[in-house]
Amino acid sequence: RNVPTPVTNIFASTMDALMSVFARVEPTLNFRPGSPDEPEDRAAADVSVRAIQVIEDEVELRIVRQVLATWVGLTGEAWLETGYDPDPIHGTRTIQNQDPVTGEITEEVVPIGRLYADVCSIFEMFFDQSVSNWSKQRAYLREKSVSEEECKARWPQLADVVKPNVISDGESWYLDSLSVLGPQLEEAQAGRLAQASAARPLNTRVTEQWYWQLPDVTYPDGLLAVIVAKQHMAYAGPLPYAMKGRNGERQPFLPHIQFVQKFVPGTGHGKTVADDLALKQSQRNRWESIIEACGMRMGSPVWLKPMGANVTNLTGDPGNIIGYNAIGPNAAKPERIPGQGIPLSFIHMIRDIDKAFEELAATFDVVKGARPEGVSAGIALQILQERGLSRYGPL
Repeated sequence: RNVPTPVTNIFASTMDALMSVFARVEPTLNFRPGSPDEPEDRAAADVSVRAIQVIEDEVELRIVRQVLATWVGLTGEAWLETGYDPDPIHGTRTIQNQDPVTGEITEEVVPIGRLYADVCSIFEMFFDQSVSNWSKQRAYLREKSVSEEECKARWPQLADVVKPNVISDGESWYLDSLSVLGPQLEEAQAGRLAQASAARPLNTRVTEQWYWQLPDVTYPDGLLAVIVAKQHMAYAGPLPYAMKGRNGERQPFLPHIQFVQKFVPGTGHGKTVADDLALKQSQRNRWESIIEACGMRMGSPVWLKPMGANVTNLTGDPGNIIGYNAIGPNAAKPERIPGQGIPLSFIHMIRDIDKAFEELAATFDVVKGARPEGVSAGIALQILQERGLSRYGPL
């Protein structure tokens, strides 16, 4: 009951610095003509440079990069799904078609659609974990939690039969709870989750399972199957994305790319430095609690009040006049004992833990935007930053 529980969240500040480094790395895409002497090839390369900028704006890549960096930083891995959304909500266009036999001209309304990029968290992807190289994955499943209204609007043919999930497994419960989870702001552990309604999203969410598979004997064009509420087949067909092979043949591909913070041999899952920092944060909390307890218990001054001194107004207020009994064989006056200082070794322990945070996450002064003492040359600062982040080279 009397044990203090202070928390100086060095974990959060360290991860913020690390994730900001991940988010600000923007690969430079260069396009060059396949045949420098061909004007068409040179024009195609020039157009590609401008087209990629339009695509990045359409998919809101800057925001996507921030979300991706957060998931990769905290959980060690995340996926980027890129594709084309033909939803008519993005607009439609009327095109004219001419019948090659009769010559009759007809009009058809087609969706304009838009490109998209979506971040998939570790809680949504299910795959063969023994395959450590993601490019060699043949099939996987993405499980998304969407609102009941969104699901019915996307799959109108199932609007009458789709019902919210009856969640029984921990993964689905946690996935549905992510939107309302919040920080524990007080010692009472009352975050936003506790303040939400009792129903929470559990009775309003529907699970969409998107199964992606490369071509095989059974499905020569690949397979995309969408199962709603874990029991209704909403869609099944060939993979919608493909590229042309060398001989002009159709080569389907999977639209997900994995981003791993640190590779782990023998597994398809990555590792995050947040696992190591969480242990150091717990250790720091314990030592900070000891320091605060020492300050409150042994660091505060105390009074010695002899038996029989008949002291009645010992309040400790400034200018307080204390009366005591000075008559008798064992007469004594109250004495004030100064508090004991906090051991210096405790302070050094906190500093060592803070240094361990920097060492584990490679967030040294130059990464945080501070200039190391004795270093002023720009090239030296750049070298220090590159060496500090070299452990994140695979990412």
